[in-house]
Amino acid sequence: MFTFYDTTKATLNVYQVASVTFDLLFLLVLGSYLIVLFCFLVISTRGVDDLINIFRRPPSRKLKGA
Repeated sequence: MFTFYDTTKATLNVYQVASVTFDLLFLLVLGSYLIVLFCFLVISTRGVDDLINIFRRPPSRKLKGA
């Protein structure tokens, strides 16, 4: 349904808008589920320390001394 406002019936159709809202909520739920699943798998296989180290900044490659 692409007719957003029909002047002959004077009715407002919001089917497309409602589907976009549903898609955004579905993506939010799916993304949250994947993040929780990733964290659970990393903690159960490697541990909390490795999970924290994934998000840390890598050490700089500057050579000390020379």
